[in-house]
Amino acid sequence: MIWEAWLVVILGVIVGVSGQIAYLLIVDHEKVRASKSRIKELQTKIKATPPTDPSFKSLQTELLSENAKIMKQTMKPTYVTFIPFLIIFVLVEMYLSAVPITIGVPISAQIIGNFTGNITSTCLMINGELTRSLSVVNGMAFNATVLKDNCTLFFISNHAKSNVSLSGLVGSVQKKVFSVNGVKLAFTPNDLIVASFYLPPFGTIYINWFWAYLIFSLISGLGLNRVFIHYKLVA
Repeated sequence: MIWEAWLVVILGVIVGVSGQIAYLLIVDHEKVRASKSRIKELQTKIKATPPTDPSFKSLQTELLSENAKIMKQTMKPTYVTFIPFLIIFVLVEMYLSAVPITIGVPISAQIIGNFTGNITSTCLMINGELTRSLSVVNGMAFNATVLKDNCTLFFISNHAKSNVSLSGLVGSVQKKVFSVNGVKLAFTPNDLIVASFYLPPFGTIYINWFWAYLIFSLISGLGLNRVFIHYKLVA
């Protein structure tokens, strides 16, 4: 895996582990255990009490109260971790969700704006061909492969020729948009694929950055939680 993929995995593990550590340290587990024990007692009493009994309603009210106490305790870590975890997710989405645009690697591109004509370049392969003059219209998408940095693209429409430098395209991890004469050309980096495996009959399954981040954070969090429960560190 490339380093971006490893970083997504590591951040997923960090989020999962730190969430459980926050749960261990912030929650009052003795109160949770006491509430769980009381809930079992109340459930037993409710089952043995007819709905017409005057005490039935008070038992239900107390049961709801104990459940609310547990929820209040288990929600405490969220107040501390929500904002940091959200910031980490946003940063991963911004900087690690795509593979940097690289020389020789195909990406998708699209013409946006009121344009009907041809585009051509000597350093940008268009739909797999070099120096090809491609007839395009507004909204048209095509495959593009950059052959060198600071490539120049030529627009030809109604016998008028203009050009745009694709400076800064190579290395970008976010959608890059270039404008010329009111026409925009947007290049979209490829999604970061962290892992892939063959699963008949579906064929090759690709795990992108989002699913890798989610899977590793869940696995690490649940795994540590099982350890805490085994050693009775959490309720």
